[in-house]
Amino acid sequence: RYLDGKTILWSLPWTAVTLVSALNLRALNWGADGGGLLAHLRYGLVYNLSSNVFDFLALCLICFLLALLETETLRREKRRFFLPGVLLAVLFAENTLIFQSPTKALENLIALPGCGIPENLLHWVAQLGSWYALSLCFFRWMSRPMEKGEGKEATAGQCLLWAAVILVLWLPVWILRFPGSIYSDTDVQILQFMGALPWEASNPLLLTLVYGPLFCLGRFLGGDNAGVFVCAAVQVALNLFAFSFACREVSRERGSRKAGWLLCLFFGLMPNFPSFAVSVLKDFIHAPLYLLFALYLRRCARGGERKDLCRLLILAVLCAATRKGAVYLVGICLLALAWLRLDRRKVLV
Repeated sequence: RYLDGKTILWSLPWTAVTLVSALNLRALNWGADGGGLLAHLRYGLVYNLSSNVFDFLALCLICFLLALLETETLRREKRRFFLPGVLLAVLFAENTLIFQSPTKALENLIALPGCGIPENLLHWVAQLGSWYALSLCFFRWMSRPMEKGEGKEATAGQCLLWAAVILVLWLPVWILRFPGSIYSDTDVQILQFMGALPWEASNPLLLTLVYGPLFCLGRFLGGDNAGVFVCAAVQVALNLFAFSFACREVSRERGSRKAGWLLCLFFGLMPNFPSFAVSVLKDFIHAPLYLLFALYLRRCARGGERKDLCRLLILAVLCAATRKGAVYLVGICLLALAWLRLDRRKVLV
């Protein structure tokens, strides 16, 4: 209904904003240094048009289609300001700019190196506007009424199928990085378990007791590479369980298996996930545990059963035991849940 001439007209200036921002970010990544907004734009245009015209046209088309979707979303929404969408937009915008920065960092957490104030404002406006509109679009899609005839919870067999599909899509990355990669923190934990280094708590002790036996088992079976493989295989299995459970939750919430399959393909085709899963490091055991914690937190916030609360508390302990900073995050989440579930005066007393 909203995809009319007015939507297309309003999307054109937003297309220009996002396209200029994208070209300037490309210029920074291609070695442009100094000169300001117009100099970076000129550099990006010349480089694109001289190297690959089709790539430039594809970028223009993508910016236009995204602008069309974002404009249509904002016109459709009755409530234009939505705080969760704003918070997500800030989070995604900052991470996107960090990734696009030539130094992979921002000055004072807000400024791209080599960019003046006008150019930084342009990038922030483009990123915040795009991520906010896309967040609203996602919320709207997830809030649609359930499809007729659906609503059944996915079975264990369906979850195994999602996990198998994700694993198959991950195999090329795992084969290229076989048997996996191991980081210095994990090296220290394994050496501590083997008695080569004294035990200390700079890394989570629980994971020292996980990585150490797994590596020793693999080493006994086939050497050091086998030890790394066993550690990576356990991480992959944990990630597959968490991701397939997330597909199950989305499928149940939407009342449609299509949503579960869409999330399954996202986890399978995004190359970051297999790269993380086969990298033996505490972060990549903590991440799937925290995803499960967040899913059960949502269940409990919407009522849930006693067994959901028990699983939530177990996951809270595991999250805190696998990442020191998670103690504060998990604690805040549990306090917020108590505030929501119980009478506020009882909580304060």
